[in-house]
Amino acid sequence: MRARRHPVLARSGLLDSSLAPAGVLLLRALGTTLVVYSLLGLWLAEHAEPLWLVDTAREWLNRALGIGEDFGGFGLCLLLLTHGWDEAAAHARGECAKDRIRRLLGHWLPVVVATVVAIGALSFGADVLTRPDTVPQPDLLHALGAVTLADQVLPQAAPLLPLAWLVLVQIAGSLLASASRRTGRVVWLAPAAQLVAVSTVGVLGVSPGPTHRVAEIVAFLPLVVIGQVAYQVWAREISSYLGTSLGLLAWVVSAAISNTHATLRHWWYPVTFLFAVLLFLVTVRTSGRTADRVARNSVVRWIADRAQWLVLLPGVVCYPVLDALHTRLPMALTAVTAASAVAIATEAGDFVTRSALRPRGSR
Repeated sequence: MRARRHPVLARSGLLDSSLAPAGVLLLRALGTTLVVYSLLGLWLAEHAEPLWLVDTAREWLNRALGIGEDFGGFGLCLLLLTHGWDEAAAHARGECAKDRIRRLLGHWLPVVVATVVAIGALSFGADVLTRPDTVPQPDLLHALGAVTLADQVLPQAAPLLPLAWLVLVQIAGSLLASASRRTGRVVWLAPAAQLVAVSTVGVLGVSPGPTHRVAEIVAFLPLVVIGQVAYQVWAREISSYLGTSLGLLAWVVSAAISNTHATLRHWWYPVTFLFAVLLFLVTVRTSGRTADRVARNSVVRWIADRAQWLVLLPGVVCYPVLDALHTRLPMALTAVTAASAVAIATEAGDFVTRSALRPRGSR
């Protein structure tokens, strides 16, 4: 049976919400919003600042569902699932190597910009989102580690951009998907081969050593695989039974890695993964006219198109603004001001990178 046509992804090799299915677009926007909300909740918790919405959601939703981090991890899972879908859709439409490179650069360039902003903020003594024990005044070595994403996997390294691991997983997922397609025309072999590779890294990283932190990040790669499988089922490239089997296998692989790493075990990530996957599948399967109308909203499209920026910039733009204003203005007004600063920085960064990555001769 012929696959349904899917005009996906990319003017200039970057995300373009006008070409994505409504369900995928909505989940990308939702995931991004939840990450920003989570970062705000983290700042409020660190500074003991009450905000009714965050406190109520934490008490009645997060604890009841077993989803921690104020839904931040849940939002990141949704972004990885939509990335997997986009990856499979790009392959289905015959994406050339130049467009693939341009798309991956679109994911990576926000890391460069966020690194520069973070270093600038720290040099002025501003408060930014960093992990414990991060050097207050990062030098060139820290900057190179952040830009190359090496500080996400090197033992004992303190990442300058804690959420940049998302970009690392996205790029690794894309490269792994491209390599696995060499398995031939049997479509399901590609995601199966990816799961074998993920399992291998997970086993090698069980004991402390150079691969331990790599395995912690690899635990999230099965979500990218599930996104690819979901597209293959949607496009009728594989049966729903085979897709379900591959999806369950991917979840088992991710849960096994999470449960063998102490730093992941106490976060209940398998539960978060399961909720994210169920929401993803239901949304893609049942999207209708209402989803289409919501997806046409300019705010929703704006958030979905700029997901990378909105994940990375709040920690280096929003935090300094919150730190500077929370003692001078009401908390709600401070949060709105910080969000506005992130929006302006996001729009500026997105405009520059889209212009730089736009193919020659295109408008």
